[in-house]
Amino acid sequence: MIESGSIISYLEMCAEENVNLQRGMNYKLNSGFSIILMSVRPGAPYADRIEDEGKTLIYEGHDIAFKQGGPH
Repeated sequence: MIESGSIISYLEMCAEENVNLQRGMNYKLNSGFSIILMSVRPGAPYADRIEDEGKTLIYEGHDIAFKQGGPH
C-alpha cells in the first residue's frame, strides 16, 4: 500500500490501481476510488491548486483543448 502524500510515478499509480489511468479525472476505479491527475508546477497550462490545507481542490476544465487565442 502506498502511503498518503507519497510521490510515485505514473506506472506505479497504474500498477497500484490495476488500470491504465487517463489524463484528467478517472472515476470509480477497481478500488472504488477516483483519481484526478493534475499539475501544480510553475508553468502548468491550467491553474489547478489545492487550498485549505488539502481540503479544497480547484481543478480547471481539462477536457477542453487549450489553444492560445481560443475559447477557455
